[in-house]
Amino acid sequence: MMAIRRFEGWILRPVIFCALSLLIEADCNFAQTGLYPNRTEPNRTDPNLELLDAKQKHLVVYAQDFLDFAEFSHSDSPEREVAYKLNKVAAENNDRVGAMIMLLEIYRTVQCKGDLVRIKRLLGLDFAKYSKNIDLDIESVNLQVPSTKRPGVEAEATRMRDDLNEIQSILHSTITSLHKIS
Repeated sequence: MMAIRRFEGWILRPVIFCALSLLIEADCNFAQTGLYPNRTEPNRTDPNLELLDAKQKHLVVYAQDFLDFAEFSHSDSPEREVAYKLNKVAAENNDRVGAMIMLLEIYRTVQCKGDLVRIKRLLGLDFAKYSKNIDLDIESVNLQVPSTKRPGVEAEATRMRDDLNEIQSILHSTITSLHKIS
């Protein structure tokens, strides 16, 4: 039950945040002089978003692969448990990366300076939580890899761990860039 509530928080918080930011942005635009003064379309080619999108697609594949590995293992096999744990890591990080992408998209579209300051603070807090969770998941994968005897599971877990490290790097660079923007 507790895990379901945490999962719902990952999904619901960005959705609520998205809806509120759209309402705030509309209010900010109408409060300024003119209907949409100096409004320009945000840059649509953000390399971090493209990388995160690619990593999210990888995580979906990893989750399915680990589920397949678990299904083809004996029911009482430790290999099955390892594959299920790795599936859980892939699925949870897929959700995190999806939330990160959504939050960054919202941030890029908001034009009101006051709202940008508030959103940056929320992004920093959320991204710090995601960073800690990803660190824990990298450690979890590192603990699972030696306990498997199946080369396919080991290779896939190693690739997932490397992708999680890259996601972590993107996350840290994004946090750093948010602190630099005033």
